Amino acid sequence: MLDARRKAIIFFVLALAMATIASAIIVNEWNKVRSAWGETVRVAVAAVDIQPYTAITPEMIDWQALPKQFVTTGFITEAQKLKDSIALVEIQKGDFLTPNIIRARADLSPGERIVWLNISNNVFLDQIVAPGDRVDLIVTHQEEGKLVTERLFSDVLVIQRDTDDKGKMVVKVVLPLSEAERLIYYQNTANQIRVLLSDQIEQRTVEGSGLP
Repeated sequence: MLDARRKAIIFFVLALAMATIASAIIVNEWNKVRSAWGETVRVAVAAVDIQPYTAITPEMIDWQALPKQFVTTGFITEAQKLKDSIALVEIQKGDFLTPNIIRARADLSPGERIVWLNISNNVFLDQIVAPGDRVDLIVTHQEEGKLVTERLFSDVLVIQRDTDDKGKMVVKVVLPLSEAERLIYYQNTANQIRVLLSDQIEQRTVEGSGLP
């Protein structure tokens, strides 16, 4: 009986030693892999399931380290980019939080609306704009049989810059409801709309056969 107990103890000690050695080998190999991959970057993932149009709070966010070489612009690496944001779709726990499934939460007055200003065949962006910029919209349209170019919207707040599902740029601006209706009308009917930073404009109205 003593021999059986001694054998059991020896077996247990050997098993423990082998497990320790195996763990050390695994950790060592993992460190080699991490070293080969280089620096890691923390990217945002969902810490819980998030329902569509839910405000994202810090408790809903976790951070996962990825090799820097695999981190693209499609990942969110800064907590500031998630501040005051909402989910656009259902997000499962562990899913990466990416710019195409969240957006900034708009802080609008009751009479204001957000308008998507799609950069298209008749809408041109003369300079890259960023959220918080103010822009003027120069519209070329038909008026009493003549082609007129004039600034119809001044000092318009840019709330977000994004891309649509085809990769084309979309600028989101905030306007009073009546102005939002006018802008949508001109998006559908105007010959051309130019989006300019507001300090670029020197003249309010320019008439002619085209843009300078």
